[in-house]
Amino acid sequence: MSLDDRFKKEYLEIAMQIEKNPRPQFIKRLFEMADEEFHPAIHTISVCFERGIGLKQDQQAAFDYCIAAARLKNPAATHNMGCNYFAGNFVEKDTNKALACFVAAARLGYVMSGHCVGFIYDNGTNEIQKNGNEARKSYEWAYRNGYAQSANNLGVFHINGRHTTPNVATAEGWFRKAIQSGDSAARKNMMKLEDLKRNNPTSNLSQIKTYAKLFLSDNPFDFLV
Repeated sequence: MSLDDRFKKEYLEIAMQIEKNPRPQFIKRLFEMADEEFHPAIHTISVCFERGIGLKQDQQAAFDYCIAAARLKNPAATHNMGCNYFAGNFVEKDTNKALACFVAAARLGYVMSGHCVGFIYDNGTNEIQKNGNEARKSYEWAYRNGYAQSANNLGVFHINGRHTTPNVATAEGWFRKAIQSGDSAARKNMMKLEDLKRNNPTSNLSQIKTYAKLFLSDNPFDFLV
């Protein structure tokens, strides 16, 4: 019997309750599971230390447990390590390592990481060159797997012409997909685009492109998950 089989049901019951009801016995049991290298419990302990859920808030401890869970290929912890490297939290800022973590987490099925890969290639960093093809593929993968914000970013991608010929119709299509999935940023961007077209009825693509600064991609690094 695997560790997942031994602990999965019990862990899920704890995880569903712990944020609103952080009983000491829940915390104790998580540490016992962590001692058995059950990585979901290790990552949950990291979150508890980070947010002060049933434990005294301790960012260094949160980071240490995050590393431990990531080493065991926990998808969420691997994603959080990407955020840490991107922001320089408790480690030297390194966007190459951040990108590697996001790619690894996406391969483990963590969809937001695919969006982050797209964001990095879309915008570039000091260490990583912009790559429109990789950005588009990553956004599209994340959207196909349920991350609505990626459709919004694809709308921005196609309207600002940073990597491709500006295409308002394609941008509108992606904004609509994001809106259908409940993304509020896409709704705002569609309103901006409609207002732009209404007030500039003779605008051609090159003129509309000058307004691309109105369309801002969501920054996925404002928080850790």
